[in-house]
Amino acid sequence: ALETAIAVQNARLYELATVDGLTRLYVRRYFDQRIKDEWRRARRYQTQFSVVLLDLDDFKKVNDEFGHAVGDKVLREVARVVARNLRGIDIAGRFGGEEFAVVLPRASAAQANKVAERIRADVAREAVRANGYTIAVTASLGVASFPDCGLKSVEDLVERADIALYRAKRS
Repeated sequence: ALETAIAVQNARLYELATVDGLTRLYVRRYFDQRIKDEWRRARRYQTQFSVVLLDLDDFKKVNDEFGHAVGDKVLREVARVVARNLRGIDIAGRFGGEEFAVVLPRASAAQANKVAERIRADVAREAVRANGYTIAVTASLGVASFPDCGLKSVEDLVERADIALYRAKRS
């Protein structure tokens, strides 16, 4: 019984260390490790993979106008939208405050763009109801793919996705 209790406690501690309590997606530290693993795997086996970064548009207005509890509800809803648009092998994480990131193993740029567009459309359709208000949320997304990008590091790949995200945000 003691060994079982220790195993259960270790599993709980592992979840606390790897899963964001608010969104139930992976935390940034775990996500960073997993994307590095995928980078090494893709290079070794000459396969492709893609990264999608998502940032909520004007999220500060949500927090300022409706409060942080409503902002948290919006983040949970968006995380749910992201998760339901992914395959079992995909890795989704909370990248920053209102930013999310996804690794799509064995996905081409075209496939990743389809996933990103599906997520973007679903986020826009998903109105969040809180405190008698209906809050419309939109998101901007950026995609980068390996080996299409021809970059030398996983950090360069993420930066390329970030550049694409901010290009989308400006448009």
